[in-house]
Amino acid sequence: MKIDNITTKVRNLMNNNLDIDISYLNIYQYKTKEINFPSTSNPYLFLVLDGDIRLHTISGILDYSKGSYSISSIDMPRSCYSLSNNNDILGLTIEFTVTEIISVILDLDDELINKIIKEELSDELMEKSDNRVIMT
Repeated sequence: MKIDNITTKVRNLMNNNLDIDISYLNIYQYKTKEINFPSTSNPYLFLVLDGDIRLHTISGILDYSKGSYSISSIDMPRSCYSLSNNNDILGLTIEFTVTEIISVILDLDDELINKIIKEELSDELMEKSDNRVIMT
């Protein structure tokens, strides 16, 4: 489905005051220059459905436009601003639990579980992997 179709459907839901009752999915609409980016306990993907935003992160300044997405554990901004003339920003977040992320990673490498069980991974690699999970 194209981003324009998603945007239209989300705007229709909002115009009809309908809620999306999906626990991991949230819609955000901003109409101000400064944007308060979502703050959740879980990592999430933020999809820009409409408008342009600028994130000020520890890695630098990142611009996102319609159809772009950021990942909270990578691009969490210190501040965020609308770059759109009318300041109308529409975004959608999809949250992920750490369990879901680990499950996907393990599915990507079917042999990883066997390597862990058989202790075929180096201590250094295991420690790095553990630290990445803990930091998320």
